[in-house]
Amino acid sequence: MLALIFSLFVVSAQAESGAMKQFYIIGGAGDPSNTAGTIFDPAFKNIINFLSNSGWQATVRFNSGGHPDTQKLMQDSKNIIPDQAPMSINAFNDILVQMERAAQTLPPGAQMLVFIDSHGAEKGKDQNLLTHNIVVDGYSSNLNTLEGSSFMNLDGLQKIISIANRRGVKIAVADMSCHSGNSLPLATEKTCVISATGPNLYATLSFAENFTQRLRLGQNLESVFLNARQEDLNGATLPMISTPAGKTVWSQEQALTGFLAYRDLNMGANKLYNLLLQDVSNCSSHNLPMARLMELTKNFETAFSQLPNGAHDPDLLALEKLIQNYQQLQSEIEQQLYTRGFSNLSKVETLAMLSADSKVKNKNLPNSYSWEEIISGHWSSNVSYYQDLALKEKNLSQKKSYLAEVDLMSALEQKQKQIYTEFPGLIGAREFMKELVDGTEDTWGIVARIAIAERKVYQKLYDFNRKKAEADAKNAGKGVPYNACQDFVL
Repeated sequence: MLALIFSLFVVSAQAESGAMKQFYIIGGAGDPSNTAGTIFDPAFKNIINFLSNSGWQATVRFNSGGHPDTQKLMQDSKNIIPDQAPMSINAFNDILVQMERAAQTLPPGAQMLVFIDSHGAEKGKDQNLLTHNIVVDGYSSNLNTLEGSSFMNLDGLQKIISIANRRGVKIAVADMSCHSGNSLPLATEKTCVISATGPNLYATLSFAENFTQRLRLGQNLESVFLNARQEDLNGATLPMISTPAGKTVWSQEQALTGFLAYRDLNMGANKLYNLLLQDVSNCSSHNLPMARLMELTKNFETAFSQLPNGAHDPDLLALEKLIQNYQQLQSEIEQQLYTRGFSNLSKVETLAMLSADSKVKNKNLPNSYSWEEIISGHWSSNVSYYQDLALKEKNLSQKKSYLAEVDLMSALEQKQKQIYTEFPGLIGAREFMKELVDGTEDTWGIVARIAIAERKVYQKLYDFNRKKAEADAKNAGKGVPYNACQDFVL
């Protein structure tokens, strides 16, 4: 009888422990369906290893379809993670509902750890978006926008975090996706947020794997992050953390983003192309890379002025030398683009030559286009296409709509010819830039070396800023500043 009572007590204690520690795994989506596994599997395996006998209860929405190796991985972990399902829009919404319910019902002091590992998009120009989108289904070859896939944004976590904060439930978010720095705005004084990279940079698999390998009972998230970051020597990334020291270092290093842009011919990743095009089309200055270098150098020298070796710190000098070399390469490329007239590509033309009748025929037709859009079009063939459709169309209303398209395409073709007459260097502009960027030396190798050197500089700045904040608080008669990442103990 005593044995039975003891057994029931252990089971009850384990259940209570599981309820107090909730681990949510979201992602594994966006890879081509014809691959055996997903690129996110290694980090998922590490989490499974951590969860075994950890006292954490997990909920998983992972792998949007196919991938037999991933399916087997999930099936084999059923005894550790009973609540699991493939990723989809419905599954994503379902896990948000579960997390909100947990935030509302868990007792104060309970923990919720949200781990996101999927393909992630840039935030883009959507000012209403707090965070960014991640893939929940489908595949996209565009690593910047995820165009063509099904995606959802992470803004829904803000409400969950607010509820958890109000009720005293500890909650943390670790976003391992590309452009995951866009999730840092989810952080609050009571909420730890960690990202695998900056807002405008790709992530690499190595940080997620390093981070999940270091998940250990008794470890806090700040130490897990710092150790993983220090050992992450295989990617052009800037992992971020929402601690006071982390925010300070990010303000000092943010300008480094432009010197981690690269063109990898094997990955279809093209941050460098976009950076250079943005530089030359949005500014009359002929040397924005130099401006970025000067800003970064000033920030570093100011930050290091209170450290033992100051601006002569050997790790800082090594990093600055690598950045200077890349700045020179970027400046040389941009000078060639300026010479060909690329600085005009951001100009916007309002096509006044569109007839009023044409606008009435199709009110949805825009009449303002940037020069980049105008020179990128094949308007002559489009004119022929819509002319043929109009000739064959019997419905008068639809025929007028096609003729409106003919009017628009003709206006764009005329404007394209005018641009080429004034700036012949823009003929074949995209092809020229692609050849110019693709023909440069191994930019991936350049930025990888910069990232490796940055790890040493980051650690010194982080340690200094953390100790300074503690010392300032002590001198002001206050206690040690609250650190949500340090307080989140696994």
